[in-house]
Amino acid sequence: MTATASRGGPARHRRARFFRDFTACDRTGKLEEADAPRTASKSGPARGAGAPGMRRPGPGSGIEGSSGMEPGVPATRSEPRELRAARPADVTWERLQDQMGWFDRKSGYGQRQFKRLKMATLALAAGLPVAVAASAPHWAVAAMGALVAVIEGAQQLFRFQENWINYRAVCESLRREQYLYLARAGHYAGVEDADILLAEQVEKITGQENTLWAERGMS
Repeated sequence: MTATASRGGPARHRRARFFRDFTACDRTGKLEEADAPRTASKSGPARGAGAPGMRRPGPGSGIEGSSGMEPGVPATRSEPRELRAARPADVTWERLQDQMGWFDRKSGYGQRQFKRLKMATLALAAGLPVAVAASAPHWAVAAMGALVAVIEGAQQLFRFQENWINYRAVCESLRREQYLYLARAGHYAGVEDADILLAEQVEKITGQENTLWAERGMS
């Protein structure tokens, strides 16, 4: 018993001293640090503590104070598309591309329709003498002559050739403005705000075509 007590005595003293130190630490406020994770789970992560594996953005990254964004991402990426499109430069550029595309499509459509009708007229006109010489039925010869008249009337009514030429001219004028704007050449050279000048030129070109279109419709 004496030997056992002598061996267990120092260990018992060390445990007693450990519990005294632990109690002293609790009284000095160290226990509050032990409770901190439990408090943070209720109110969110502590300030300055990021998610595991996430690197805090350094100065100059453009996102100081925004822990919810990935480092190095420009602020414009988080903006809605409507806000980006509402900027004057973007609105002007979209307007230019829209008008160039519209006039290009309409010019191509007018060209195709004009050539198709013209080829049909030529084929019918060339087939009339052949039909007469071949003693074709009178109704067939009359129908061919009537078709020639209808096609020529449609050409005058829809003005496919006129629209083809005018729309192509407008499209090429807009394309010229685009090239000058991108190269900062011509009347865009040395201009402080080229976007405003581009918007004015686009509306000037399309406005002139609208006026001519109205005049052609009245005639």
